[in-house]
Amino acid sequence: RLGLDAETARAVAEEALRAAYRTR
Repeated sequence: RLGLDAETARAVAEEALRAAYRTR
């Protein structure tokens, strides 16, 4: 479960970063 959470968090962070760059 820990690994899954970490992977999910990483995916979410990457998506957020992408959105931030897109907005920028």
